[in-house]
Amino acid sequence: MSLHAGETRDQLTQNIDIFPTILDYHNVPCSNPVTGLSWKDTLENNADMERKGVIYGWFGKTVNVTDGEYTYFRAPVRKDNQPLNRYFLMPTILSFHKYPEKEFFANATIGNFLPYTDYPVIRSKCDNNNALFPNNLHDNQLYNIKTDYQQEQNIVVSEKESEYISLLKDVMLQADTPLEQFDRLGI
Repeated sequence: MSLHAGETRDQLTQNIDIFPTILDYHNVPCSNPVTGLSWKDTLENNADMERKGVIYGWFGKTVNVTDGEYTYFRAPVRKDNQPLNRYFLMPTILSFHKYPEKEFFANATIGNFLPYTDYPVIRSKCDNNNALFPNNLHDNQLYNIKTDYQQEQNIVVSEKESEYISLLKDVMLQADTPLEQFDRLGI
């Protein structure tokens, strides 16, 4: 029987934490810098995670941040949703049964564009990319998820928005977000 069976934790975690957690449990040092944090001390001792918030979202849509109490959705400030770029070495698309069309590589350049690596990558401009969520792509939203879990009362017009814009910016900087994303979101 597990020592902590049936216990729960209330810390902010992300999928990027799995890799450093596995390394930590096997006492293997990480040879490259990673953004994720190990869950080991949290799982074993209910220790706090050392983060103010986590970002999440869907490529080319709103960029979202939560601190566990509020969640904030920051929309692009321009209707053309630009600047928006893909960064890759191996081109992939949602369908695994076909290759990208040549337009996927239009305006593609190779270079050292990402701050967290010296390895060159391909940068390709992405179109508007709002076909999946065209109705709310340009709406900022803020919800208190402790009191409004179903996110029915958008309180984006409150004084809290500036606090969450600042949190979003901080977390994006910690994640080495490409600089054009700050321009796209108007922060």
